[in-house]
Amino acid sequence: MTEDKIIIRGSKKGGGDRTPTEAPDTLSSTQFARVLDLVSEGEIDQYEDVFLEKTSLSNFSGFARDFRLGTQNQTAILIESGTLEATTAVGVAVTQSGGPITRTVTNSDIDRVSITVQIPTLQIIEADGDIVGHSVSFSISLQFNGGGYFVYSQETISGKTSNPYSRTYNVSLAGASFPVDIRLTRTSVDETSAKRQNSLNWTSFTTIIDEVLRYPNSAIHFLEFNAQNFNSIPERRFLIRGIKVQIPHNASVDTTTHLGRITYAGLFDGTLVAATWTNDPAWCLYDLLKNTRYGCSIPDSHLDKFDFFAISQYCNELVSDGKGGQEPRFSLNCVLNTRKEVFTVIKELTNVFRGLAYFTAGSFVVKQDKPTDSTYVINSSMVVDGFFEYNGTSLKSRHTCVTVAYQSYDMLGEVLFERVEDADAVRVYGVNHKEVRSIGCYSQGQAQRLGRWILETERYLTQTVSFTVSQDAGVILSPGMVVSVADPLKTISRRGGRIHEATLNSITVDSTEDIGTITLAQNPKIIVVLGNGLLQQKTVSAIASPTTASGGEDTTKKKFTVSSNFSQVPSSGGFYAIETDNITLEKFRILRVTEEEDQTFSVTAIQYDGSIYARADSPIVTTPTPNPIGAAPNAVTDIAFTTFYYQSGATVLIGTDISWTHDGLRTVQYFVEYKIDNDNFQQIITTSPNATLKSLRVGTLTVRVTAFNFTGGRSPTYSETHTISQNTNPPDDVQSLTANQISQTQAVLNWPASTSRDVLTGGKVVIKHSANPNATFATAASLTTVVGSATSANVPAITGRYFAVFENILGVQSSSPASVAFTLTSGNQILIIDRKEDTDNPTFQGTFTDVEKYSPPNYPTPLTGIVLSGDILWDSVSDVDALASWDFPNNVLSSGTYEFANTLDLEDKYTILLERRFAFTGFNVTTGAAVTDVDAKVFVSTTDDDPTSGSATFTAFQEFTTTILSARAFKFKTVLTSSNTTSNICVTELGFRMFMTPSTQFPTAPIASGTSQKAVTFPNKFFTGVSATIGGVGGFTPIVNANILNIQTGDTIAISSITKSGFNADVKDSGGSFVNRNFVYQATGLR
Repeated sequence: MTEDKIIIRGSKKGGGDRTPTEAPDTLSSTQFARVLDLVSEGEIDQYEDVFLEKTSLSNFSGFARDFRLGTQNQTAILIESGTLEATTAVGVAVTQSGGPITRTVTNSDIDRVSITVQIPTLQIIEADGDIVGHSVSFSISLQFNGGGYFVYSQETISGKTSNPYSRTYNVSLAGASFPVDIRLTRTSVDETSAKRQNSLNWTSFTTIIDEVLRYPNSAIHFLEFNAQNFNSIPERRFLIRGIKVQIPHNASVDTTTHLGRITYAGLFDGTLVAATWTNDPAWCLYDLLKNTRYGCSIPDSHLDKFDFFAISQYCNELVSDGKGGQEPRFSLNCVLNTRKEVFTVIKELTNVFRGLAYFTAGSFVVKQDKPTDSTYVINSSMVVDGFFEYNGTSLKSRHTCVTVAYQSYDMLGEVLFERVEDADAVRVYGVNHKEVRSIGCYSQGQAQRLGRWILETERYLTQTVSFTVSQDAGVILSPGMVVSVADPLKTISRRGGRIHEATLNSITVDSTEDIGTITLAQNPKIIVVLGNGLLQQKTVSAIASPTTASGGEDTTKKKFTVSSNFSQVPSSGGFYAIETDNITLEKFRILRVTEEEDQTFSVTAIQYDGSIYARADSPIVTTPTPNPIGAAPNAVTDIAFTTFYYQSGATVLIGTDISWTHDGLRTVQYFVEYKIDNDNFQQIITTSPNATLKSLRVGTLTVRVTAFNFTGGRSPTYSETHTISQNTNPPDDVQSLTANQISQTQAVLNWPASTSRDVLTGGKVVIKHSANPNATFATAASLTTVVGSATSANVPAITGRYFAVFENILGVQSSSPASVAFTLTSGNQILIIDRKEDTDNPTFQGTFTDVEKYSPPNYPTPLTGIVLSGDILWDSVSDVDALASWDFPNNVLSSGTYEFANTLDLEDKYTILLERRFAFTGFNVTTGAAVTDVDAKVFVSTTDDDPTSGSATFTAFQEFTTTILSARAFKFKTVLTSSNTTSNICVTELGFRMFMTPSTQFPTAPIASGTSQKAVTFPNKFFTGVSATIGGVGGFTPIVNANILNIQTGDTIAISSITKSGFNADVKDSGGSFVNRNFVYQATGLR
């Protein structure tokens, strides 16, 4: 990222005086929020828009986004969100005169490194007094496994800042061979004038191990945005074209006029083609039923595609949208993100298109309530006992007005309400109100059609019929079928029965009872059930009595001749019914068919009226929803208050969580008003019985809450007051602190989350460590801090005791620190040196700078160590008797350094593990009381040169706790600090432990011994010990085993003179004479 430099200069007018100007700061440290959202199961069609806090992403700048549609083989989004991060402080100025600054990464699991640099001030004060911007340039170079440096990037920071400005650079280590050396080199000339400031500091680097996940079959969306735009992670809303589903081969999806609507061309042969996006509810349901990942896993063979095709056709017919246009009758745009019973979800989706679903004979059947011809006839001859039972709905169940909840694209999915009223029914029956939610509905017209449908069906479909039929009819009947019922009790005369005999154009019935009165003048129509189960209706053209075998007239039967042939000859014994102008058969839609134990079938059906469909779909005029008549919500009670602190920028503010008791009946939102003392009331609206109030202050908080229903009806307002006072209570204590080693140099601390809101938001967790197992939090060294919401922290693995406390946003810490003992496990590492400056005789023989050896006389427990010196001049002391001690004055210096007496020289370059040995105590120089405003750190500097040569070049000192380094020689120092002139620090334990790893070497090829003693050199030198100046350790001679490859009887090989560099081998024959043989060896030692 680069920023333009903005320079504002003054100008002179005439000969008047000129006032110098200062350009505004153009550099500011910026934080970015990163959010990865799981949007949907995949594959979806596309993302149309993304909204942050209901504002389109197109209205923002400075963001980055990436997304995946949810395919099986989709690639991962490279979020660069580390799953394991470790930050190492550098804290070194990068100058041309001081040369490059280098740090090493040895862990081969590291994916990238985040380098943070800081510019204290970037500006130029010109000769005329103007303050303008400046720039600084530097390069980042890498070296892989000692293979030579190359420039990774050239960087320039330009602009103006009068305050410290930090910038982070990500360095990818993909494909690197380790160890990796990272070097920062300043390419700008060092400024020497105080008027030209562009100092550059390398503050820290963070090693990061990334987790890369593809999330197959999941539609995901990644967003990175400037955190300054929001106080918290904003609400995200996605406008998408959702999951792709298979549709018929002859289908096309409209992507312009009626988005998502399907149209058909030609005949459907049962073939479905590749998945595409549609909002057709039929094929969306079909996909959910058969999908094996997120659906019901119903096989295709158990689903009738042609039923779904017929439902789809009806759904996609264009009807009035109530605004002068047209739209599909039914569309489905919904999110399924709540766990529910499978059949509950299926029922909700079938309700979208007025459907019903059921299992029968191993298949899953879906039917739709739409205009349908009668497909079967039921008469008394096929009904057990010839008995039909009728029931009607009560007036209470017949609603006269309906309020339908639906969603709006214009309101980004917010719920709106459409009220539909049957004015005629209100006048007759009064107001009987019903509230429903239209699933997946984003159309006001569709919502009103649903309301009209409810009113029409409840007013006109008021009768149900129940009857029992024999098996031959029962197996044909199924829910959703429309049947004609010929009940003689309803038609006043018998109009149905069984067929005696039939031809293609006539039937003879088995009785003349009531049938004999029918004449052609009544325009009779005969309805028969054919052998294939289909219902067929024909107009009667002639009525006569059949002829007997003797040629006479059979008056016990009646023959009806039809105007056109039946499609097949009706079966003898089959069912028939007759309609006339004055007597028609009632139609019913079957709701339930139940097989009984006696192999009969109980049937329940509801009245069918084909005219209601057109009325429900008739042109409508959508208008703003008036308030329906209904009961207002009940009042809320018992407001509870919980005060907390939070941070906005550098300011600590007060907030309060409030919640109240309410039954929630007839309530869609709450109107909350609040004020402090005599301020004006402020308002917020919430749909939950709770809210968070921010930017408050100490004083009397007054809160008023009113509940509203969906029509605007409101409850009585309830009010309470609460006193907000300054919180001085400590936060909760850290509980169950544990420490586990995760690598040679790293450990992870874990603890349960704080229960204090002002720790979780704006607070932190303070972590300390001491090598002294009996130390306290006050006497431990600061190690790190993490955000208050954290429940773990990666820390250097150091033997001793870790401490942790919660610190709230006001800086108040837990009253009882948690601690856990820890011992570094070196694995296959071998302890070589355990060095302590405090155990030498005499102790602490190194170099003192503003530090001295001391035994504090006033400290309750006797201590011996090194402390910071004082800078008091004895000649300035007017009252010597007032001093607490002759040995130590009060005026403690702010910092001092002790450098170890000797350099650790390994005599060759090796890789070692270093662990610091460190403990200190802070004390008041007057009272001896423990203090916490002091600190100390241990540092190491390395070189690959011979430190005794006088020309060795050491690296800059870097802080360490536990680290892995590769070098020949090492120098150590500690820096003591104090922020109070009466507080001092006594370092009582100071040193390090050095570990090395066993290593085995082999020759690169067989070795010829020759005819004399053979001198062998190892490929790499082993470590065998160090000189006495640093502790004098030795005895690490390598172990060598050798084998003759072309050995003869009596041959021997003897190994002697083993050093770190090699050994001698004597190969002799059975007579004791040197003989030339090929041999190999295995040497094991320390590297």
